[in-house]
Amino acid sequence: MQECEELIATAIPEHMYKGLPVPLDIFMLRASNHYYNTRNAFGHNGDFVTAPEVSQMFGEVLGIWLVSKWIEFGHDRCILVEVGAGNGIMMADILRATAYVQDFHSSIKVLYIVETSEALRRKQAEVLAKYQVTINIAWVNDIAEIDTYDSEHLNIFCVNNEFFDALPIKQYTVNPNTQEISEIFVDYDNNRFIYNTRVIDCFSDKIASILRKNGGIYEDSIYRREYLSKLTSVMNRFQKAAILSIDYGYTNKSNKSTIQAVFKHQKVEFLEFPGIADVTSLVDMWEIHNMLQIDGYEVRSMTQRQLLLEYGIGMRAKRLLKNGANAASIETQLDKLLALDKMGCFKAIIATKSTAIS
Repeated sequence: MQECEELIATAIPEHMYKGLPVPLDIFMLRASNHYYNTRNAFGHNGDFVTAPEVSQMFGEVLGIWLVSKWIEFGHDRCILVEVGAGNGIMMADILRATAYVQDFHSSIKVLYIVETSEALRRKQAEVLAKYQVTINIAWVNDIAEIDTYDSEHLNIFCVNNEFFDALPIKQYTVNPNTQEISEIFVDYDNNRFIYNTRVIDCFSDKIASILRKNGGIYEDSIYRREYLSKLTSVMNRFQKAAILSIDYGYTNKSNKSTIQAVFKHQKVEFLEFPGIADVTSLVDMWEIHNMLQIDGYEVRSMTQRQLLLEYGIGMRAKRLLKNGANAASIETQLDKLLALDKMGCFKAIIATKSTAIS
């Protein structure tokens, strides 16, 4: 970890130190914003590898899902959205895999990439350049910037992979003696960032009940709920809508911290390298599932393994092998994507809705 240690003196931005102590979610937001605008995060030469970097088959299978929904929805004109497109590889694989589906690309009115990082936008534009000849690709900072003009005559599809896990979380604890609820803050003391707690009076009955029963740490993300609400408020204006969301998450909430920081493919302590290492936490996928159901979506939850198998990764692997792909390499890729002790345990949500809200 010498490279990471050498970066500390110069890489931690000045604004990380200002106004401390601050709630954990505010500190995480500062760190992530700096990180994605300054670091080469993705791929073997970056800090971590996501499924699209593991294999082209991942994006290609998502393309199969996308086309299946487009056909199910009647081959109509549509808007396509990717939230948090990383280095652009997943969307490039989706578009390559669907290029030979008659009328599909021509049915896309606009492909929106929702991305706030200028560095990632430049990379995405480079990777997707060949498709900009035939598809109108637009970059926006926020989902609310999507043009909903004539939306009642259009369908909309949204895909995202490992997006929600990068949004900040709050953490709460309980004093076992006094039963007081505290929120975790980040402070700076003796030349290092530290966690501390502050007793709070404003908290939900749900949080208090769970903490007083189970103890430990309770994680909650206002950012995730607000983003999902904003996303569905846009998608609900369209004739029909479909969402595919894949993330590193859980369906049974634990009472432990799930924060993880990664630098150069190694886990590190988040507070030692804020803004230098990638920081994420596990996503409460049942909360997302339930929010979508309440909003009127038909929702299916499954593992990444189930999703990829259902939409034909086995057949895609056979086709690649027939075309001369290295068998050992394909086997390794399938194992990484499908094994339940690897990425196969990631959670996927498919949500569809067919009645627009004016």
